[in-house]
Amino acid sequence: MNGVKNMKFWGVCFIVLLAFMVFLTGCSESLNSSENGEMVDSGYGISLNASYKEDATVYKTIDQMTADADYIFKGTLSRTETFEDPLCWYEIYTVTEMYKGELNDREIRLTSSTPHHIGDEHYVFATVEEMAVYPYPCITPIYNQAVFKVEDDGSISLEYIVDKQMFPAVYDDHFIKKPAQCIIKSPGILKTRQLPKVVDEYPDISAMEADFDLIVKVVFKEIEKCNKYVWRCSVQEIEECYKHEQEVPLPKTIFVNRELVAGEEYIVFLKKFYDGTEISAREGAIISRSDSAMWNEVMNLLQAK
Repeated sequence: MNGVKNMKFWGVCFIVLLAFMVFLTGCSESLNSSENGEMVDSGYGISLNASYKEDATVYKTIDQMTADADYIFKGTLSRTETFEDPLCWYEIYTVTEMYKGELNDREIRLTSSTPHHIGDEHYVFATVEEMAVYPYPCITPIYNQAVFKVEDDGSISLEYIVDKQMFPAVYDDHFIKKPAQCIIKSPGILKTRQLPKVVDEYPDISAMEADFDLIVKVVFKEIEKCNKYVWRCSVQEIEECYKHEQEVPLPKTIFVNRELVAGEEYIVFLKKFYDGTEISAREGAIISRSDSAMWNEVMNLLQAK
């Protein structure tokens, strides 16, 4: 579904770009229009928040929201966790009802930039993405707003819907009073997609080498800590590169999940990630020249090709 791609990319941008201080509109130029939702164009006369592109999905029906969401659940916010970034944090929900999505235990870790109150119960419509630089899946409310507090009478509050023009569907009186009924009866909860998976660690170098899109031998000129999980590494020089796909662009910046040293040589295994690249696994995708045994094993493997 192109609508999912559009909105999914927004969710990825949320966690990546808030953490990396990059503005959303600069990263979503190539998004396609939605099949599920209507697109905003000049004909609607809607003044969009600067965070939205002109083709952003306007949710006019609950079916659109349930179709685009990867996770729909009801749960109580039990605690929060920060990761050294004042713009976003994790909210951990104890789930009481799971309407859509996989639940391995009773908790879901939601990425948020809007404060919600611990102890409050909410309905949440969220998308999910995985990135190798983060230890957890990035589960993000639709447009970072689709979180609905449950009131004492079972109805929902719309206090967290900031951009009302993007969510006309939620102002339906039936949804406000009977949210669970609307969700359960919506055909959108049956629409699923194959969720992205990140490799934690390959069993050996040969397995990782067989699954790469791009390998670079690189020196970084500047390394900046974004938060406790992510470092932004500016490329000084790519000394050698090995491409599995010729269309993969050479990176000017690589985000990694451990502290590196500027001026030192590294071999980095990369996978395609939208229009760029990311490290190919959470562990083992970055080899330092100082690790001579591993370095020589990788170089011998690459030079034998």
